[in-house]
Amino acid sequence: WAAYVLYGDPRTSYFRTQSEGDNWIRLQITVVSAEEGGTRSSSKEADTPAPIRQHLLLAGSLLIMGLMGILMADLFHETRTPPPRQSDHKVESRIFQGKIADRKKRIDELWDKYLGLSGSPRLAASSDDWTSAPLTLATVFESQLSFSEQKREDLAARAIQSELSHHDTAFTLLGRKSFDVVLKELIRGIETGQLRPRLKMPGYLLFIELNCSEEQCAVLMELTESETGRSYYLEERVDTGRSVLSQKEKLSEELLGKLKAIGKTPVQGIISDVSDEEILLNVGADHGVRIGQKFRVADQDAVLEVQGLKGDGRSCVARIREGAVSLEKGEKVKEM
Repeated sequence: WAAYVLYGDPRTSYFRTQSEGDNWIRLQITVVSAEEGGTRSSSKEADTPAPIRQHLLLAGSLLIMGLMGILMADLFHETRTPPPRQSDHKVESRIFQGKIADRKKRIDELWDKYLGLSGSPRLAASSDDWTSAPLTLATVFESQLSFSEQKREDLAARAIQSELSHHDTAFTLLGRKSFDVVLKELIRGIETGQLRPRLKMPGYLLFIELNCSEEQCAVLMELTESETGRSYYLEERVDTGRSVLSQKEKLSEELLGKLKAIGKTPVQGIISDVSDEEILLNVGADHGVRIGQKFRVADQDAVLEVQGLKGDGRSCVARIREGAVSLEKGEKVKEM
């Protein structure tokens, strides 16, 4: 085989002999120009069967269209897809409102139990729509999902409390635990004889919940006035890649503005008792009342001046400084 490959078939003559004369094969090499090359390419394509050519063209077209579809889908996703949870405000709010209703009911049940143990009657909510709510604030937060989520809500509450403590809002923060947890611990302490019933219902409750995605956390809040049930819904968004505490200013901005506005509202109250020497008002230190503060009696020219604050924080003693000599129980007063 090696000889066959090197020298060819021994039975065949590859060179001219004298007897063969001019009957030999001439090899002619032709240089193909550029124009002729194009013609030859066309001839090769022409040699390709038509069905195969059609299939190749169809496959190429489908491949190009597929790639374009993928690119357009990515572009549409990037430009049209909203951020996580941005379009779920109403759904989040409805779910949050349902949870708040359950938490309010639980707090009411715990409060009634606490009042029963302390022997104090449950005071009816103010029906006059005039008396200001005490400027005391407690937070309520929890999570039924996992310990990590509960920890995150606790951090959010602490961040808000930390920011509020650095601003003059006239509000007093009642503890750093969730208010329902405080009630449970107080009830347990009273039942075991370790604590005395000194707790007062805060004027406002701040309900907090977090709904988190990979990039953001929606911090849902509702500031509720305990006696009247008036509420204000607030929402902030924080980045999950940073600590909640480092974003406390952004987290508390809207809430802080609301509390400051409430704190600047003139205190309103009612004369709850009248004696020969003093007049008792149903607002006190918890409402931001100070000694020397003056109140004007509605529909009269009388001016009252606060002489002392009661220990319960919810009442004060005043005397007439100007105007009418005698006043009656139930008359309205407003801070000057």
